[in-house]
Amino acid sequence: MFKLLFILGGLLCLIVWPLIYVLYYREHKTNALMFYTMLFAPAAILWGIFYMLSAQQQDMTSDACGVIQNYQIYRTAGNPNSRKPFQRVEILFDGAKYSKHLRVDGSLIKKDVGAHVCFEFYDRKKNPHMTDSKVITWSD
Repeated sequence: MFKLLFILGGLLCLIVWPLIYVLYYREHKTNALMFYTMLFAPAAILWGIFYMLSAQQQDMTSDACGVIQNYQIYRTAGNPNSRKPFQRVEILFDGAKYSKHLRVDGSLIKKDVGAHVCFEFYDRKKNPHMTDSKVITWSD
């Protein structure tokens, strides 16, 4: 949401400020350089802050243990000819009453259903820019 506000603010400055400039410049023949600076400075500042803040995001990993309940294969949405399958694992975390579905990378070796495993994963709650929680590695 924070990024969206920066993007909308930048677009607003790129669209609304030029309209104000054109209307004012037609009425008063003034120094054009000052108005060009006023025109693009707010948008440039907003875009600069946006890129500075978005570059600082780093993926945070989490460690957990649990029991594997089952594996499921899904297909991506879209054109039936270009849909690619991906796999999710359902894991009942230790000390939790619910199971969680985590996306599994295709290069990971499958563990047996019912096995107790420890693993490292990207948690979607700690990384809001990710669409799914994803298992990175199995820890033994």
